[in-house]
Amino acid sequence: MNHARYWIDEAAESLKTAEVLWNGHRYLESGFFAHLTVEKALKAFYVERRGGIPPKTHNLIVLAQQSGIDAELTTEQLEMIADLAPLNIESRYPQDREKIFKSTTPDGFMKYIENAREILGWIISRLSTRNG
Repeated sequence: MNHARYWIDEAAESLKTAEVLWNGHRYLESGFFAHLTVEKALKAFYVERRGGIPPKTHNLIVLAQQSGIDAELTTEQLEMIADLAPLNIESRYPQDREKIFKSTTPDGFMKYIENAREILGWIISRLSTRNG
């Protein structure tokens, strides 16, 4: 089994789910799945470049650092990842959910999805598994 391919396939499914949730006006949940998209893509990169099992963390910054991809990302891409990072934890707790809702418009959640799509595509372009 190609484990990097597994993570990429999972990332693509998470991206589709984020889009479905956004279209259903489930904005916070769409942000959570945008986060999952990038998390899974980073795990694919980790598996291909470092081998073994990726770290069992949901922290995008840690995954980027431990995979070594942080050295290849642009400042803008690193900022995209940093913007998505809080959506994993903060979308789960009532006080944090309210904060996110007050500070993020539906268009803002769509921007998270677009950023996740861009990061996913960029990572895929650097993997040997991209063609199969």
